[in-house]
Amino acid sequence: MMNEPSPSRWSWTPRNVAALLVLTAALTLLVGLRLHDRTSRLNADLTINPAAMTPAADTVDPNTAPWASLARLPGIGPSRAQAICDYRQAYAADHGPAPAFATAADLAAVPGIGEVTVERIAPYLAFGAAAALRGEAP
Repeated sequence: MMNEPSPSRWSWTPRNVAALLVLTAALTLLVGLRLHDRTSRLNADLTINPAAMTPAADTVDPNTAPWASLARLPGIGPSRAQAICDYRQAYAADHGPAPAFATAADLAAVPGIGEVTVERIAPYLAFGAAAALRGEAP
């Protein structure tokens, strides 16, 4: 006579296994939906809408404007703003206190800035006396 194992109170019946699988599937679905919703909201916050961005509140003088003001010009950004500042410093070292830029076209001499960019930012630029009339610091 062979002894059959006695059923333990912790043994899994087919009904228990099915219930566990249903609960696991429901929990996985719930977590997945919450994660998807959170990711969607995060991506919506990170979406950049160029039409909603304000480039520069007013005009700036590229001879005196701080880096942050230059970076806000359309098509300039941080790296080109730094290139303008570096060009100004190099120009001042070679030519003294004379302004590096007399017109918008002069900005084409800055590495990384071409004619298209100059045309794009020209409405936001003021040079010399016009900037002084607005009270912009020299």
